[in-house]
Amino acid sequence: MKNYGLARKISACDITTGEETEFVTAPAAYMQAKLWCGKHLKGIDEDVVGAYENYAWMYFGARLAGKSEELGLPPELTREGIDEMSERLAIYFDAVEEGDLPLAKSGASKKK
Repeated sequence: MKNYGLARKISACDITTGEETEFVTAPAAYMQAKLWCGKHLKGIDEDVVGAYENYAWMYFGARLAGKSEELGLPPELTREGIDEMSERLAIYFDAVEEGDLPLAKSGASKKK
């Protein structure tokens, strides 16, 4: 099985409605989340930073995948927005497998 590095398959379940949304993130979502967290999470306890990072990663991944509206995400990410998301959305990250990627599904040829 291939390792797709920082790409992740994310499942976000709205615990108030039971609706689940699944999408694959590009590595850019991870990088955007790290940059946002570095700027906005100064002074936050180390034990909680990881949770904020995961919700930021999900947020930027959902934006890139066109799932923001479906998930009811705010137009701009804030710490308060993450607090709200964590009250409503349960998120799960999984490794991306070859069949999860659109190019792999379409049978696109590889460049040599």
